[in-house]
Amino acid sequence: ELALPASGPTSCPATFSSVPPATLEAKGPRDTVATGFLSISNVGERILVVEDYVVTSGDPAILDFQRVSGEFLLSPGDDPLVYMLTCDFSALFNNPQMWSVTFASNDEFNPNVSFDLLCTLDMGPPIYSSLPAPGSSIAFGTIEVGESVSKWIEIENAGGMPLTLFSPTEMDGSNSFAIVTIFPITGLVIEPSLSVSVEIACTPTQLGPISAVISWSTNDMMEAMPSYTLACDGTARPEADFNPAQGGTLNFGSVLVSETSIPMTITVFELSALVDLTVGVSLAGNAAGDFLVVPDNVVVDAGGSATLQVTAEPSQEGVRLATLQVSTNSPGLEQVEYSLRVTGTAPGFDSFPPPGFTIIMPDLNLAEMGPSSMSTLVLQSTGTGPLTITGSITGDTDEITSSTLNASLDPEQELEVEFMCSSDTEGVYTIEVQLETSDVNAMYTVQCSAVNSMSPPTLELLPGSFVLGQLPHLIPRPGSVMVTNSGDIALEVSDVESDSMQVVPQTTSFRVNPDETVVIGFDVYPDINVAMMTSAMLTFTSNAFPVSSELPITWSVAQPTFDMMEQSYEATGAVNEIVMFDAIVFRSAMTSNVDGYLLTPVFSSPSPANYAIDSPTFPTIVDPSGGMVEVDVSCSSSVPGVYSTQLTVETNSMNLGTIVFELSCIVVGPQFTSVPASGEVIMASGQGGIPVN
Repeated sequence: ELALPASGPTSCPATFSSVPPATLEAKGPRDTVATGFLSISNVGERILVVEDYVVTSGDPAILDFQRVSGEFLLSPGDDPLVYMLTCDFSALFNNPQMWSVTFASNDEFNPNVSFDLLCTLDMGPPIYSSLPAPGSSIAFGTIEVGESVSKWIEIENAGGMPLTLFSPTEMDGSNSFAIVTIFPITGLVIEPSLSVSVEIACTPTQLGPISAVISWSTNDMMEAMPSYTLACDGTARPEADFNPAQGGTLNFGSVLVSETSIPMTITVFELSALVDLTVGVSLAGNAAGDFLVVPDNVVVDAGGSATLQVTAEPSQEGVRLATLQVSTNSPGLEQVEYSLRVTGTAPGFDSFPPPGFTIIMPDLNLAEMGPSSMSTLVLQSTGTGPLTITGSITGDTDEITSSTLNASLDPEQELEVEFMCSSDTEGVYTIEVQLETSDVNAMYTVQCSAVNSMSPPTLELLPGSFVLGQLPHLIPRPGSVMVTNSGDIALEVSDVESDSMQVVPQTTSFRVNPDETVVIGFDVYPDINVAMMTSAMLTFTSNAFPVSSELPITWSVAQPTFDMMEQSYEATGAVNEIVMFDAIVFRSAMTSNVDGYLLTPVFSSPSPANYAIDSPTFPTIVDPSGGMVEVDVSCSSSVPGVYSTQLTVETNSMNLGTIVFELSCIVVGPQFTSVPASGEVIMASGQGGIPVN
């Protein structure tokens, strides 16, 4: 038959037939190997010649297509030619996977036959799988309130269809757990063989153990509502604050030695409001024993406060220092410090006259009108702290009385205690003065004698008048008078008064004991503008008879004459140097017979700050009859320029009066000169090879 001619009539040619006719499919679940078979038969009347197949596409890792039985030459009625399709579903990623295979034959009507090779994965239902497994407990451990810790649940779809998670829920009353991963409204979809991580966070809102159950629904009928138990332990750390702020100083000021100061306080706050704060205190430093803190330890309730009371009790005088250390269980504030300071002081007592002294008061003359006698006791605070004085008197308290004996004195302060003796009858009267102080106790005796045989005080002035003669205009002239008491009772001068502004007494009240003399000074200020010839009266008011005594004082006023002088001066100098002017000479005229007087000079604008007077010291005296005073004036500046000023000098002279000098100070900067001058040619000549200068 193979030798039949290629042309000519054929009654029934070879015919290609297959089962299945077009598509060969192998189907199976994942991770398995599935097969399918293709059977090729000859349904014609001649021999069918089948050539080997050609696979047009395909992945050899997934698909295998091999002949398993039969021959390529099929006579009519022969067993079919069988091929086997093998699909490996452990390597299949896209479902389904299709390839193509083509057979060539001598079928005149269908010489090329193609088949689709199809590997189809049998998907199966979705399967929910997780790590940790459903029903497990997830422990987050110990977490501070307000802090957050996350854990993850790894969820895998082990089935063949997409797995969908719906409606996550949390069941607890603390709101401490949260599902961080966002679930879409339509559900969280996980494709087969894929997985997702669901983040769960614990943020404790309270202290102690906290638990909850979370769950979500799925489309896995076998695991429709997986759930997990969540657990964490809420904890907190205390947060401390202080008023006054840490690191400050508590200064107790001055406190008497061994006395307790007014308390100062430190308030400790617990700010977290979640946990108690433990506080302890200690003192350090050389003077730690001089301070006390109450209480020395305390527990501050959460959100509350406590007060530490600090007092100082200095053990000795002087500055006493210590450090207060406050320890807490608040992180970052485990120990804070305050500086403590107190100045120890001690009272001191002294008096004039000293303790134990008997004060003999002036005798009380009963013959005088309104008889009384007075003495003074001066109490002094000599320590470094306040002195408290409490006093009492016993004895003849009807005749001898005192001012207050009770006082609180600061250091260096004094109290004058006045004693007054009054009586209508002769006799000797005595009191005892007892003082209790915060330093020592003291006692004094005060004695007063009332007599009726003493002569009254007298006031005698020596000289009885003053004629001062001619005084220079404006130059002060001192004077003095002796006051004598020849009586038996002390002379008390209560006032010294002048009827002229040109005479001023140096004291207005004084005392002269019997048979004593005191010198009282006064100053005369002659002023020609008041009168050429003038006088004044000093009146002394006392307990003598007569009550008023007068001292007349007379003088005349004269003015000196000065020689005329230059009134314009100029000086030149360099910057930063003291430039001296020619001396300004004030000379008394030869015919002038009274002292001249120069008052303090004054510089005026525009440049007074650049000027100074080096000598003499003002005010100053110019001797008469040719006497001379030289005034040395200087100027200076750090900047070149012309500095002008006016110098005004007030004198007591007749012809000059107030004189004004015009001063001009020229300050120049550095100047360059040279020899030969700049611009000239410097020539040198000499023999070759020899240096020429």
